[in-house]
Amino acid sequence: MESATTTQAPNVLLDLGFKKVSQGISLYEPVTNTDTTDTKGASHTSDPTLIILCSWAFAQPKHIAKYVRPYQSIFPNASVLLIQNIISNAIWRPDAWQWSFFQPAVVVLQTHLSKTVEPRILVHAFSNGGSHAAVQLSQTCREVCGGMRMPVDALILDSAPGQPRFGPTIKALTLGIPSRNPLVKAAATVLAYGSTGMTAVVDVLNISEPAAWKLYRVLNDEHNVFLLNAGNAIPRTYFYSKTDEMIMEEDVVGHAEIGRQKLKEAGFESEKLKEILRLEEFIGTSHVNHIKEEGERYWNVVRETWKRTQQQEP
Repeated sequence: MESATTTQAPNVLLDLGFKKVSQGISLYEPVTNTDTTDTKGASHTSDPTLIILCSWAFAQPKHIAKYVRPYQSIFPNASVLLIQNIISNAIWRPDAWQWSFFQPAVVVLQTHLSKTVEPRILVHAFSNGGSHAAVQLSQTCREVCGGMRMPVDALILDSAPGQPRFGPTIKALTLGIPSRNPLVKAAATVLAYGSTGMTAVVDVLNISEPAAWKLYRVLNDEHNVFLLNAGNAIPRTYFYSKTDEMIMEEDVVGHAEIGRQKLKEAGFESEKLKEILRLEEFIGTSHVNHIKEEGERYWNVVRETWKRTQQQEP
């Protein structure tokens, strides 16, 4: 199952201009970028200079492309760092073992920061798999780079985050299996039940914090990188649906409320909190597939989320 996100021929991503950095890590850099150190003067745009796109588990290149192409059109000067997380990172690999997977992405991030006059970073994470990747990337920055704080200027959470739930987790793991071979499906299903059950036991015995609990907590940790940046609230939008069978509506809405409460305690005005942490409900859409029914609305909200990066003050 670990190689499910990387086994398909990467022709779609190559056609979009991506270069493979390492397993699960790819980078797109526009041909012309006017916001680097070799330019004269300050930046002439407030668009993001780097988009960190953290795909969902088992995301195929053709599906990822549906998000890359609009970003390349909306923000043509932005680089795109694509992280295709692997299942073992989210299920059983200890944090220290994951650093080697995420470190190449950290190197890309450091290079971008060093060569960009005014770096502005948008993080877009899909499902718990992508949210886990964003959280682990921030931790790798801190642990491997001497306490480096990963810069985040805006955050999009699509179909995330969700709390650990046995049924939805099994469904997410089994529906994502790319093989149509019934024997492979059966073996992978047994593995999904076993690993999910083991994670639940570890949680009950308080041996280790499951990945889903960790990402749910860290994304709202006022001392981490996703809620506050130099005293300013980081604009955030949640895309969710009641008909999502893998991430429950109450988990997403509850997460937003926790974040708003922490911002309120940090001194932000109550009437601004629903705009800072914005909930966008889609009707009748499925997991990480909200753009299928309302693509124009989806991308308009992405644009609006980024515009709020210049507006949030206590």
